[in-house]
Amino acid sequence: MTYPKGTGGAPDLRAIWRQQRERWQKLPEQTRQRVTLAIQAAIVIAFLPLWWGFATLLAIFFALYWIPRDLAISTPWRRIPIRATVTPLVALTLAIIYPFVRDGIDTLPGVGPWPQMDTAVIMTVYAMMAVGLNIVVGYAGLLDLGYVAFYAVGAYTAAWFASVQFAKRNIHFGDVGVGVGVPGIHISIWILILLAGIVTAFIGVVIGLPTLRLRGDYLAIVTLGFGEILPQVARNGDNLGGFNLTNGPNGITPIDPPGFGKTLHGATGGFLPDNYLALANRNNAYFWTGLVLLAITVFASIRLRDSRLGRAWIALREDEVAAASMGIPLVRTKLLAYATGAAPAPSSRASRARRSRTTSRSTSPRSSSRWSSWAGWATSGG
Repeated sequence: MTYPKGTGGAPDLRAIWRQQRERWQKLPEQTRQRVTLAIQAAIVIAFLPLWWGFATLLAIFFALYWIPRDLAISTPWRRIPIRATVTPLVALTLAIIYPFVRDGIDTLPGVGPWPQMDTAVIMTVYAMMAVGLNIVVGYAGLLDLGYVAFYAVGAYTAAWFASVQFAKRNIHFGDVGVGVGVPGIHISIWILILLAGIVTAFIGVVIGLPTLRLRGDYLAIVTLGFGEILPQVARNGDNLGGFNLTNGPNGITPIDPPGFGKTLHGATGGFLPDNYLALANRNNAYFWTGLVLLAITVFASIRLRDSRLGRAWIALREDEVAAASMGIPLVRTKLLAYATGAAPAPSSRASRARRSRTTSRSTSPRSSSRWSSWAGWATSGG
């Protein structure tokens, strides 16, 4: 037993862990596999009588564990690893069927019931937020504490172009559930998702410009300042030189409902909903749409990571001085990180605004619809 100095005779748990790990590594491969399989089987059997749904989920992922890492399918272009491909596909399949099986499965151990569908919708967007933030912080190593400010930009972009906020205009393009005579600007959500990403990418560049020479804590403080400035702009934006931009603390409401319109609804045999609000199981539709947006975001993030730009971000994260000496343009690389990382945030926030049918700086009980805070609440899929 190891008792390091200054611990009062307490055992060194890290040393004990290293010793046990070394002993485990010295065991024959076949013995380790048998022990691992026995432990996994015991866990599944122990949970099965109490929480069969959770036990089934564990059994599925334990089965994926036994797919050999080096097993791959050869194609004329590349080798496709089976385990790395099947695992996300299984996870996506389980997520797709979740709305159908949720009511029939038991509770989670120590947690309670499985998440309701409206909560699951929000979870998909928090995942989108994590993917977008990972581009800035994880890939490029830029500690951006003002990332949530981009949600406000996405929310208000959706509100400005899908409400009666600008009542002096009467523009309609691809909107759903809105009468022709309703004033304001009304544009399809699917266009606004792209528009919100473009607008916020530009805002990300604007915010990134003053912080190019900052690192570490100083960068975090400055970006946090931007995150604190924006809510004040949203709160007082009802009177900017006599112009009502954000409608102040009351927010912009209502926002046009999402949907694909009657043309696509009929062309797909009713698969794509005309108007999400007309669906009896609208939360399921929001959830599946959120999964699609999340899958696109993850795919784009992985492709960016493996690209030349992604390798430049990683080099910048590891050592900025070495990256600059190797010829990586720091200014352009950082600005692209800010712009690219900002894009998923407003897209999800714009669709969240369309689902809650309101955009406000803070959560408020004034409406029967779900008022949301600009800082974090975002629901992909309308």
